[in-house]
Amino acid sequence: DDAILISGGTATDLYCTEDDVLDYLNISKDDTEAPSSSALLRLIESRCNQINSDTNTSFRVETIESTDKKYIDGRGLNNMWYFLGHSPIISITSLETTQTEPGTTATWTTLTSGRDNDFILDKVRGMAYICSSSNYPKNYPDSLRWYGTWGRESVPDDVRDIIVNGIVFDLAKIT
Repeated sequence: DDAILISGGTATDLYCTEDDVLDYLNISKDDTEAPSSSALLRLIESRCNQINSDTNTSFRVETIESTDKKYIDGRGLNNMWYFLGHSPIISITSLETTQTEPGTTATWTTLTSGRDNDFILDKVRGMAYICSSSNYPKNYPDSLRWYGTWGRESVPDDVRDIIVNGIVFDLAKIT
């Protein structure tokens, strides 16, 4: 069954279910030794967040909305490659740069994707190669921004197993 946790008013898909953990422990929800549902969900969410942080990815599709654009410092590798902060990238709706100095109103340039255009996207690494120096963002904080989708479509079995084993370890420390 799908595991959904309501956290801060938003539904979040988790990488394993309560039943995955209970099955591993060979106990049922009704067992007096079973952890509470809320405790298990907190542990699952914590382990999912840790996996995301450790791997710099997400095993669910994440969307950065136009109102919540992801801002990146304008410090690229060789002033051409820019890590977008997430991988893999599924799609970019908009990639924009500015050459405006901090403390002033920014003027943004929207770049077009494609080999013969403004940037090339390395979806696997989550990087954008900006083709022309005239489009490079200034070497300032928050001078490159984008929105679109990133993450993975499914949770591999080994990721689910790592989370379940981590939760069992956490539970062993508590008892």
